[in-house]
Amino acid sequence: SVEAALLAWDLTSQIHGCCRIPVTLVTQREGRQYTFIFIVLMVEDQFALLGKYLLKELCFLPLRRQKLSDVVDRVGDILSLRDHSLSTLYLGLPTDGTSAPDESPTFWRVLKLSCRRQEWHSVLAACDFYMARRQQVREIISEVLLSQDDPEQGHGYQNYKVSVPQGLALWTNSRGEARLKVTEPLLVRKRIKKIPKKVMRGPRGGVAA
Repeated sequence: SVEAALLAWDLTSQIHGCCRIPVTLVTQREGRQYTFIFIVLMVEDQFALLGKYLLKELCFLPLRRQKLSDVVDRVGDILSLRDHSLSTLYLGLPTDGTSAPDESPTFWRVLKLSCRRQEWHSVLAACDFYMARRQQVREIISEVLLSQDDPEQGHGYQNYKVSVPQGLALWTNSRGEARLKVTEPLLVRKRIKKIPKKVMRGPRGGVAA
């Protein structure tokens, strides 16, 4: 799937007017971890999905008028129906197609979303929020890279002089790489369901002592 994603990324790199978004979904099933990597294409207000898996539903979603959240929701439904537990969703850096070969690096994981700790509707809203501010996201990543090349600045996210939209925040992963995460009000955490204590009753319906 990684090779297929790289091939799809390369083949779509020179489609004028097309924005490409790497999407990675990590799941759990029967104690094993699975990673699914896709390339989502956006042309104006239409989205499509490219992948390569045994399930044909995960190989191609045709270009049609929809949002990124609709594509992600569809993929989530397909995997959930096959007993996959959704764990983490990563959105890469949205990149426009160019008329000439582009040698710039590909950022496969920029925004990290926890499907376990965050309400699903909040995850989907974050996808559309991220896409609506893709130009600002590109500027953030560009400024962070320039800051990292400046020896006078540290490499902690506190030292990055960038403007991040409300609902997103910079953080640094264990490898020292700058990433984005969602914050309130965009972030809606899952509520922990409290299991009521069982009340033992006597043989005639009374509460047992």
